[in-house]
Amino acid sequence: MYNYFSPEIIESLNGSEKSVFKYSYEQIKSVKDMKIQDLADACFVSKTTVVRMCQKLGFEGFTEFRYFLRTVLEKESKKSQYVKGEIHRIRQYDYSSMFQIINYEQLKDVANKIRDKRIYLFGKGLSQLICNYLLIQFSLLDLHVTLFENSHLARNLGKKMTEDDVVIIISASGKTAQVVDMAQIVKNTRATLISLTGVGINPLSQMADITLFALSSDDKRVDFDNQSRVGFLMVVQALVDVMIEEIMN
Repeated sequence: MYNYFSPEIIESLNGSEKSVFKYSYEQIKSVKDMKIQDLADACFVSKTTVVRMCQKLGFEGFTEFRYFLRTVLEKESKKSQYVKGEIHRIRQYDYSSMFQIINYEQLKDVANKIRDKRIYLFGKGLSQLICNYLLIQFSLLDLHVTLFENSHLARNLGKKMTEDDVVIIISASGKTAQVVDMAQIVKNTRATLISLTGVGINPLSQMADITLFALSSDDKRVDFDNQSRVGFLMVVQALVDVMIEEIMN
């Protein structure tokens, strides 16, 4: 629970408030169902002290703090369901299965459709790293390629696209609001929309003219995005390899 608050916030608590915080941390399973008076009695403090602690932590009051404790327990429960080392087996399965998923005939068709067009790349967060790699490789092949880093600029230029333009959007979930918004703008033009997403039906893949997929399992051990993009990089690398062969021919 200490990981959810900065050291400065915890240090701002006085002695009595810290004792309530420490008790809540050590007895989280009990405190999540306690009434405020029960917690105050258990810590030998007043209800006012409990409320003041909650507010210093950023909550409206004890009810909101108690909901937070339940959320923490729920997250910890999901993490504990993972057996140590299981994520390695999941990753290994994803990576080895990618060799079967990559469709080189489809990539050859993609390569021939985009090689003489203006290519635009769009992705947010970690997916933008894959776009950066594709930008470098396509640039080295002397293709007309641009990476959209600014969403506002992407939307404005997206509205002016023609049949000479191709937009490749990369998104693990295919659900990110900015990604879906950009895809919708492209769909209202005559440009070709290519999506690269995690396997499965999602808003982005449903709008795309050409859909590419990569295996990318969630990592439920953590609260941040640790969804591997290795499968996405494998697809992108395969596309670059096919593009080189097509250009050489």
